[in-house]
Amino acid sequence: MVVSPLIALMADQVQSLRLKGLPAASITSAMTQTQQDTLVAQLRSHYGIADEQNHTSSSSTEEVPKLLFVAPERIVTTQFMSLLKLIHGQGNLAFFAIDEAHCISTWGHDFRPAFQKVQILSLMTYFDYWGSVTEPVALNSWGY
Repeated sequence: MVVSPLIALMADQVQSLRLKGLPAASITSAMTQTQQDTLVAQLRSHYGIADEQNHTSSSSTEEVPKLLFVAPERIVTTQFMSLLKLIHGQGNLAFFAIDEAHCISTWGHDFRPAFQKVQILSLMTYFDYWGSVTEPVALNSWGY
């Protein structure tokens, strides 16, 4: 799971990974609600997780992404966090990476206020910064 603040960057990274044969996807506000729901349903189906109405999602022939890119605002929503906890509870969530974390120390928490809430992910599984990380990112942002 990669938390990234920029849709264009996510799109470039997903495209690059796919060209290398790695199944990757992103869930962004640039997608229609149907596209977002389809990807979430695909994840639920792959991991055998029922939806909010307690129905198991239908299976899909499309390969489930091994690397999923999401914005900080999405990952900290109650609904998405619940899904992540279920996937993690099955042992299927290896790590969280924070892409472009240096933006926080460069521009402050006002850059994307949701980044402040992302630290809760460190309680769930392996947590790391990804991209051009500076020491202030680790020290000033979350005290690591």
